[in-house]
Amino acid sequence: MTGITRDEWLRALDEAGVRSRADDQDALTQYEYADMMGLPVATARGHLKALVRVGKAIETTKRQQNSYGRLITYKAYRLRG
Repeated sequence: MTGITRDEWLRALDEAGVRSRADDQDALTQYEYADMMGLPVATARGHLKALVRVGKAIETTKRQQNSYGRLITYKAYRLRG
């Protein structure tokens, strides 16, 4: 095994213009977006889909621990930068 960390690999991918879909911790899940905006989840989901449709956001994934302590991959969204 090399001494290069996973974060260093992900940072190198970002610098190369290749965004890793494995774990984008800067992205928001639909539930996080709904909470941040004070919206029902269904409305938040519509907002996020509209942002993706017009090219303002992209779909990615984010890993989080659920209430049972399991690491789960969720669909997430981030604004195009």
